[in-house]
Amino acid sequence: MTDTIDRRQIALLLDRLVFDYVLLRTTYPSPQSSGHTRTAPKGSREYGHPAQWASDTARSIADCLDATDDALRDHLNHLPPPPRFRAENRVVNHAYRSLRARTEYLAKFPGIEAFFEEATDIHKTVRRLLGMTRQRKALHVRCPECRQLPVFRTVYDDRRDVIECHHCGYEIKESEYGLYARIVVDELLDQAESKACLTEPSSQCEHGDSGETLP
Repeated sequence: MTDTIDRRQIALLLDRLVFDYVLLRTTYPSPQSSGHTRTAPKGSREYGHPAQWASDTARSIADCLDATDDALRDHLNHLPPPPRFRAENRVVNHAYRSLRARTEYLAKFPGIEAFFEEATDIHKTVRRLLGMTRQRKALHVRCPECRQLPVFRTVYDDRRDVIECHHCGYEIKESEYGLYARIVVDELLDQAESKACLTEPSSQCEHGDSGETLP
């Protein structure tokens, strides 16, 4: 198979997908098109989310990354990823880091075109339904320079994707997206674990989740 999709394109799409995930999981925005808003049926479990669409879309990102990581590892005869009973944000964290470290192999993977099409569709859907064309959206994570909340992401018609801090003016360059995406995922994971400590036994909070390292 020829490399019709290069490593840089793959890396940038992975980064953007993670930023989409963080936006959905930290703000639970409702789509601007009411036709895409889902309501839970009567008698169903209430998840506490103000927007079911955001939850479903975040889950689709996790599924996309996890399935691709699993398939790539199988193709390379690498160890499989940890079982999928983990929290969703841990699944995203592990799959993202694993794929980001293997973009050279991912570019030559027989399933790359299917993954790229699916991931691009998800990213475009998030942009379109949230009206992200020439609009700023807050990412509730800290600026790497001044550590203030939040930073703002703007995606323009010409596909420029800019993340900047309005407190200190720091702009995260596209070349820094990989590093910042990892910081963002770690911060999201820390936020989730902090909330869990308020409701779970103290022993679980003290010991946390072990064994989450890349092979």
